[in-house]
Amino acid sequence: MDRTAISITFLFLLILHCNATPNIIIVGAGAAGVAAASKLLQNNITNITILEAENRIGGRVYSVKFGDAIIDLGAQWCHGEKNNVVYDMVKDLDLLRPGEVILNYYYSTGEDLDDEFVNELYNLFQEIYYGEKHDSKTSLGDYVTKRSVCKYYKSKFVTTVYLRFTKSVVEKYGNDTKKLKLARESLDGMMKHALSIQGAFSWFEMSAEHDYEDCEGNNLLNWKGHGYKTILDVLMQKYPNPEKQLPIDDKIYLNKEVTVVEWNNTDNEHPGKTVVKCKDGSLYYADHVIFTPSLGVLKDNYKSLFRPSLPKEKANVIETLGIGAVFKIFLHYPLRWWLNANSSDMVFIWSEEDKELLPQEFPSGPIKNGNSWLNNLIGLFGVTEENRHLLTAWFSGEFIPEIEKCSDELLVEGITFVLNKFVGKEFPNITRPDAVIR
Repeated sequence: MDRTAISITFLFLLILHCNATPNIIIVGAGAAGVAAASKLLQNNITNITILEAENRIGGRVYSVKFGDAIIDLGAQWCHGEKNNVVYDMVKDLDLLRPGEVILNYYYSTGEDLDDEFVNELYNLFQEIYYGEKHDSKTSLGDYVTKRSVCKYYKSKFVTTVYLRFTKSVVEKYGNDTKKLKLARESLDGMMKHALSIQGAFSWFEMSAEHDYEDCEGNNLLNWKGHGYKTILDVLMQKYPNPEKQLPIDDKIYLNKEVTVVEWNNTDNEHPGKTVVKCKDGSLYYADHVIFTPSLGVLKDNYKSLFRPSLPKEKANVIETLGIGAVFKIFLHYPLRWWLNANSSDMVFIWSEEDKELLPQEFPSGPIKNGNSWLNNLIGLFGVTEENRHLLTAWFSGEFIPEIEKCSDELLVEGITFVLNKFVGKEFPNITRPDAVIR
């Protein structure tokens, strides 16, 4: 073969090699970004750059040491086993432990509650929430208040749908005004439960129709005190055998906030390339860009982030999909004052009278239309066996943006006030936490 033929052959092979190894930029080093990089590397696509805006990887997977073990400030449980990609990845690695929640319901008046009756109300709400909604072209709030346990009009407890509830509540407790009142008040707790699942600020923002499917199996699988970050190690193949680790760490650039993605670049110097610009002024060029940040990031930035603008149908999806938030704060108590309880999981139900008086009894912090931010507190819950001195306070609802701005001191004061009001009778030795993290 002459030199010309060799040169042409080499050039042809070089072109083939370039086409086979495209330059790919992944925006975001959360679980989605790491998973994308892992899949590419497993398929021998190695020309990858991962740009992460924060000073850490993980995104909403955020595991840190607190107390006696690792806790999760973001994603916390592996929810379910069947058709769950996370579970499928780790099920044979002995990383998960089944969790259990035993809910204790507490009333703001300090009175003992009929747990069987309250559980009946909550179970019925679950049926409504997950059940088939034939006339549900409306919000979940409209649907539930029209058709569920708490349709209350002119001092009469009315239900139009569920025969089970009619028999068990109206017929069984029809003359018990106290139980009917409690059923009506429990709707507030049910609302907070629904909001905590959906991450919405109001259930009138949530569509009654949804295609979310629970994965069968235990929905509270925990990470044995090692945190959800374990899944990142599995994705990067650091676990179970570090010798097979994928070279993902070397491809991640932290503190690289992407401000512009020019996806139809006409630059003659880099024809056909997508240009990615970062806040620090750095530029990257790619054949393909995989954008993995959250819907919240897109809602805040998509109009300025993409050039040219995204197609109308994609922009409409970003605009119309809802996104809110929940809030949790971990509290470390040197003394486990709840030790004698059958469970460390406490759910709070406000009486109508106490709810109305709450802004006067605890005037500190955000108040809207006569409602206190503390009414957004769902309850306090235990963490894991490795962290027995911790409780987690969970909030959901319209006050979340304001609660996120509250000081740790105010949060502790408010939570301690609620604890004393609801469980002070059962636990007279409630103490303040000596450390908190959120």
